[in-house]
Amino acid sequence: MNAVTPVAVRATDPYRVEARAVADELSTDLERGLSAAEAARRLAADGPNALLSAAPVPQWRKFHWRHTVHHMKQVRDRRT
Repeated sequence: MNAVTPVAVRATDPYRVEARAVADELSTDLERGLSAAEAARRLAADGPNALLSAAPVPQWRKFHWRHTVHHMKQVRDRRT
């Protein structure tokens, strides 16, 4: 089993700070957002705003798992 490693929460984590303070730190305006030029500059400098995802589970592994569980249930049911 995988152990969960606790992560320290800092008072400066963006989700713990008021929106106005975060906007000021990122040099943006909460009402108007970024200008097109600034958005293009940040996109070029930092890349797209995208989340990474885990690799999809291969179909063979799903198939194998379903059948393994099915057979385990059959064995269990025979014992009772």
